Amino acid sequence: MDPERAVNIPKAIWMPSPFRGGVPDCYQGTPLEMVEQMAQQMSPDLDVPGAIDVLIEALAEDRNLQIELRAPSNTPEDVRAGMFVLALVVSGVAEEMPAA
Repeated sequence: MDPERAVNIPKAIWMPSPFRGGVPDCYQGTPLEMVEQMAQQMSPDLDVPGAIDVLIEALAEDRNLQIELRAPSNTPEDVRAGMFVLALVVSGVAEEMPAA
């Protein structure tokens, strides 16, 4: 990877919620923790892989944004969550929250 194009995964992000009419939601922690927070907002029974799948579908429908996470099915949840959060930031769907 070109070091000038390297992107760090932020420790906190904000993004408009596709489920609440665009009202921004803020998430913080590790990428896995952020996706867990997203999952809990959607449904207490939703797991991380399910949340990622639902959000990818919602972004495709609402924003015509296609996100494809190319990872083997046995990829650990934390790695897949990192890929997803990074895709959100790189695509401009989510933005890094400034540190206080």
